Amino acid sequence: MPVCFPVLLSRALNLGILRDPGSEIEDRQYQIDLQSINIGTAQWDQLKPEKENGTGGVLTENERNSQNPALEWNMASSIRRHQERRAILTPILTDFSVRITGAPAIIFTKVISPENMHTEEILVCGHSLEVNITTNLDFFLSVAQVQLLHQLIVANMTGVESSSKATEVTIT
Repeated sequence: MPVCFPVLLSRALNLGILRDPGSEIEDRQYQIDLQSINIGTAQWDQLKPEKENGTGGVLTENERNSQNPALEWNMASSIRRHQERRAILTPILTDFSVRITGAPAIIFTKVISPENMHTEEILVCGHSLEVNITTNLDFFLSVAQVQLLHQLIVANMTGVESSSKATEVTIT
């Protein structure tokens, strides 16, 4: 946490008011733990939804009126047609956890003139954000994934000077 006024912070710590909700100098932080995160890639053809009918268009009025959902559900051909499709995921990162901790700024409001309630805000500590990976990171990258990553980086680089040399990815 970046401390701007260590004297105010240490005085509040000595008085024991940092953890008191609503105190003049209140130290608060928030934490999110994300566990068992997996990142992978798949082929788009495996992810896109199947078309409902052979033409891929909207059903006509006659087709819609003649359908009986309960009958279709109970028919074997309908069950085969509606079987769940599964995508084959190629892992990049598997089973890792992240802890994100954030603390808002601590601002002390000093009363300058009690008669007209004129105040001044003093920044005691600035905002703070920590991102920690709490488990090992094991990367599993195929050549195709490295090429995809390279294409994404090149396509999304904005405001960065491009070199005159062609970029080449070499895997050994």
